[in-house]
Amino acid sequence: MKYGFIQVINDLENRLYRRLSLAAVGRAGLVVCVAVIVLCGMDYVLRINDKGLRVIITGVTGLVIVASYFRFIHPVFRLRINGVMVARWLEQVDERWRGRLAAAWEFAHLPGDDPRWGSPELRSRLMSEVETYSTEISSLCRRLKGPGLVAFYLWLVTLGGIGCGLIVQPVVFATALIRLFNPFSDLTWPQRTYLKVLNYPEVVSRGGQFVIEVATERGLTPEDVWIAFRDAEGTERAAVIRFPMVRRGNRFYFQRDQVRSDFEFRIWGGDDSSHPWRLVRVVEPPRLTSLAVELEPPAYTGWKAEVSDGPIRAVAGTRVSLRGMADRALRRVWIVQEPGGKLAAELADDRRTFRFPPRSSTAQSQIIEWKLETSGRYSVHLQAEDGTLSVGDPEWEIRVIPDLPPVVAVQPQVPFLLATRAGRLPLRISARDDLALKRVTIDLRNDSWHHSVAVLEGPEPSPKPRGRMSDVESWGEIIDRDLWLDLAQMEGISEGTLTATAVAEDYHQQTSSSSPLTIEVVTQDIFRDRMLTECEKLYDRISDIYNIQSRINQEWRDLWASVIKNNDIRQNFGERIYALDLLQTQVCQDIGNQPNGVLPRLRGIIILLRSNYSDLGEWSGLVEAENRLRTSFEKEAISLQADCGTVARWAQQMSGKQDAGASVANDIERIRNVAEKVKQEQIGWQNALQDVLELLARFKGRNSLRRQLEVILLRQKALNENTQKVGGETVGKSLQELPLDARQRLEELAREESFVAADLETLLARFSRNNGASLQKTETGGEDKRADQNGAAGGEELTSAHEMVVTPEDSVVARAVALAVQSGLVGLVRDSAEAIGQNRVSEAVEYQKRVITILEEMLKILQGNKDEQHINIERWQELAQAIEGLKDGQRLLVEEFERRWQEIAQPDGEAEFAERQAKVLSAMEELIQQIPSPEGDSLRNMLAKGAREMKAAQEAASARDRKSSLEHGRNALTELDRALRELSERRLSEAAEGASRLLAEQAQKLAEAITRQAQLLEKTRIMDEEKTRATTPEQRSVWQKEVSRLARDQEALQSQIREWKEKLPGWAVWESVLGEVEAAMGTASERLQAGDTGELTQAVQREAMESLNTLAEGIRFEGRTMENQDGGPGSGAMAPDSENPGGSLSWEVVLQLQTLRALQDSIRQRTDRIAQEIEQRGSSAAVGYILDKLSNEQARVVQLMQRLKEQMTEQMSTPDGTFGQPIGPQENRPVLKPESPSSRPGQPGTVDDLLKP
Repeated sequence: MKYGFIQVINDLENRLYRRLSLAAVGRAGLVVCVAVIVLCGMDYVLRINDKGLRVIITGVTGLVIVASYFRFIHPVFRLRINGVMVARWLEQVDERWRGRLAAAWEFAHLPGDDPRWGSPELRSRLMSEVETYSTEISSLCRRLKGPGLVAFYLWLVTLGGIGCGLIVQPVVFATALIRLFNPFSDLTWPQRTYLKVLNYPEVVSRGGQFVIEVATERGLTPEDVWIAFRDAEGTERAAVIRFPMVRRGNRFYFQRDQVRSDFEFRIWGGDDSSHPWRLVRVVEPPRLTSLAVELEPPAYTGWKAEVSDGPIRAVAGTRVSLRGMADRALRRVWIVQEPGGKLAAELADDRRTFRFPPRSSTAQSQIIEWKLETSGRYSVHLQAEDGTLSVGDPEWEIRVIPDLPPVVAVQPQVPFLLATRAGRLPLRISARDDLALKRVTIDLRNDSWHHSVAVLEGPEPSPKPRGRMSDVESWGEIIDRDLWLDLAQMEGISEGTLTATAVAEDYHQQTSSSSPLTIEVVTQDIFRDRMLTECEKLYDRISDIYNIQSRINQEWRDLWASVIKNNDIRQNFGERIYALDLLQTQVCQDIGNQPNGVLPRLRGIIILLRSNYSDLGEWSGLVEAENRLRTSFEKEAISLQADCGTVARWAQQMSGKQDAGASVANDIERIRNVAEKVKQEQIGWQNALQDVLELLARFKGRNSLRRQLEVILLRQKALNENTQKVGGETVGKSLQELPLDARQRLEELAREESFVAADLETLLARFSRNNGASLQKTETGGEDKRADQNGAAGGEELTSAHEMVVTPEDSVVARAVALAVQSGLVGLVRDSAEAIGQNRVSEAVEYQKRVITILEEMLKILQGNKDEQHINIERWQELAQAIEGLKDGQRLLVEEFERRWQEIAQPDGEAEFAERQAKVLSAMEELIQQIPSPEGDSLRNMLAKGAREMKAAQEAASARDRKSSLEHGRNALTELDRALRELSERRLSEAAEGASRLLAEQAQKLAEAITRQAQLLEKTRIMDEEKTRATTPEQRSVWQKEVSRLARDQEALQSQIREWKEKLPGWAVWESVLGEVEAAMGTASERLQAGDTGELTQAVQREAMESLNTLAEGIRFEGRTMENQDGGPGSGAMAPDSENPGGSLSWEVVLQLQTLRALQDSIRQRTDRIAQEIEQRGSSAAVGYILDKLSNEQARVVQLMQRLKEQMTEQMSTPDGTFGQPIGPQENRPVLKPESPSSRPGQPGTVDDLLKP
């Protein structure tokens, strides 16, 4: 009986054997294929030609094959698979089959009658039972794959790849297999790189270069290409020298220099080594036997052509021609320029001679002209017919002198270019050119005018030859000429701005222009004003130099006084002398340096004046100042500078000697004469500067006054225009009816008008005060006295040796100031301000017009346009008396006519009135003729208006019109009243000027005292600090001397305060404060004499300075709040006169009142500080002392206030017991000042206002 499971097991047995065989073959084949591919690839990449290496590779391949067989195939061949093994393998899959499937397979293959294996029935039963599972076993066997065939499949894929390679690249793959399995074959790989020698010379000049170029003909470009050299006579064993070639892109280059003999070379690269050895022969190079260079300069230069044997030196634009010859036949010749390019020369028929530029028709189209433009080098290169090149070709220099455009400049020889149409201007023209100048001109032009002035005209068409072009190192023409521009000779010139430009042209038609100069052509008046302005600037500059020189002189005297006195020098003596020497040098440079020094500018101004004025009579002081300054500078200043330098160098040497501990007494005696000479030179130089200042002062004052008056005039005109605008809005309304914005505009206009009055008053006071003042020259004998008065300790802090005060004004300034004073200019401005504040706009406008007229007349006087008459004070008084008489007569006439007309109607009353009115009118007209101009113009206008009213009254009376006659008669009386007030204001203005001068003098004294006290306080503080550093007896002695000197300085200042107090004109408040200052300074002086420089001494000095500052604050406060009042600076009222016998407060009283205000404010501030200190720290003895002092000061202020109140009451009371009321009838009386409180904030109008804090 056949069982199915037996067949299934047999099939599985065969299947397993096949798969094992295929897996073993696949693994072995895969390993062998991979080894073959790797080894063949190595051979392909490395191109191994060594047979030994190839044998090794082949042996490795055989070993891989043998090892793969025994590792994978041979074990499979030795394996025996039977049914029992397969059955037992299947039993592991299912537990039901365990121990049964293998037994059933064995029982099936035993004889049925063999008793050794048990009962046949049992065996048959077992096989039958297993047979029931045959279907499952068959299904399981189909699912089982057995050993994997991945390696086999990979092997097949590898074989497929190799087969494809054989198809695509049969040669490469076949070559690889043959070279791998037959290492002894001569078969080589296919070549990838094919090199080609592009260019190399077969013949080279001896000493020349061998250059070879190699490229890839086809295939791959190798990374490196090599070249080898050997001697031409060598053999295979000759020495070979290898060099790598230089790669540039896809090409390779090599250069061998200084070739001396024949040689061979060979190249290789990549897998291309097929190139043979190549021979290169070396021969003698071609040489240049002669060369001639022809230089043809540009035609405009005027030079002839020249010939050179090589080097070129020529002007730009020169044409170059070459001729030469070689030692043998040539193939070509070229010229190399650096910078530049190559120029091909033309060969002659003999092939040895060449020329440039070519002349043949065929070559003309290929050549370019050689024209020199820049410097450089050039060389001539030859190539023989055999291709060899010349070696070591000489290089010749090309030196080109560029013909650049000319350079021209125009410079003024005066500080500024200003002239009149009839004047002249000095200019300096500088021009230069590389070759020659053809033309130089000055072009003057504005928007509508042009004029040229010739400066230089060269020959035509070229300049005159000057030698040979190649022999001249450099060419050029330079001119430097002075030129006077005569504007009077130029037609069509007018006032305005001109531009002056210098234009230069050379023979190359090149032009250039200078920077333009601006010339102002002005009228005589403007020219004169500018000259005055420049004089004022020079005055200020010389004034600063004078101050510096004064400090230098004082410091020098103090230093040398100390040296002579102690017969020794101080520790910092050398540094201080050196600093003085630097300052002295700076002073001399500021005076004499070109072009901005004082002396050159002064000389330039005088040149301008001489070129615009035929007569320098008005400017004689300026000419004298220039002569004096120049003479003194050359005679004294230069010598002074040199002597100061000598002493400074000596001082530095002595400082080092003193540091070494040596005595310098003998050295001091040797240098003493030089120091004394310096002192005398300093005095002479300072006096010269002072003389120059005095000569220039008159120009400064006149111009300064004029410029400030012009500003005030512009302000006044603007105020007049604004006032008229406001008047149109406020006409017909009272001040209370005006809206708020209108009142604010009126207040603002009144305030601006008050500011104008203050500025005018200050200006006129300053120029009035300067009349009669003069500068005092420094005298030799006053040196020690001045040193003692200044009290400079060691010369550390020096006050100004020259306070800048304007010297006496000339007659023009004096006349202008007199006109303002006599016409009551300040009073008119103040009246205008008051009228604006009270909404009397029409009256204010009239005042403003009169002010504008007076200001314009003053400016005319200052500008010298009118020969104004001068009216003295006595003349004004005579006019006042005459007008007073006319006024009395007119008043009696009007009153009598009115009484007759109202009470008694007389038929002939009009005729009598007309007759008497005619007499008064005749007297008025005579008086009008006697009033001079322009000072009396405003007064004449008033009287002329009154005369017209009188004439109208006379005509009305003749026509029996009583009412009109009376009205015109009253109007005439009103005009006479106005004229009297005008004269009164003129007299009051003189009083105001005197008061301003007095107040300015006191303010100046006060400023000097405050400055000196501040310096003494600072020096006391410094000496207190130095006291701790004075440890040795010598140092303490020096310190004590300095403190004693400081005490003397403090005592001298105390004496000056005492003298000042005694000369005060009854100012009780100032006398009290200065008495306190005097006492404090005395205390400080005593403490300093005792050697006390501590805090208490400094506190006493500070107390004196605070008291002086209180007086200064009083003056400043008075100037801020009271400067707009009439009758003087801050007086607040007018002086007594016939109509105001009592007057109002004098300005002296108001000044003292303001000082009391400042004192009270100081007491309040110190009280507040003490209160804060008590609150923070509590009370102490020092606080108690200060409180007692404040209490005493407060009591003193109360007493002084009471005295002032009595004085004010006395001034404000009238003789009949009334207070502040004028005597006499009130009708037709002009209101001079309001008696109600002032409408101007901060300005008192009554006694109660003044007493308010």
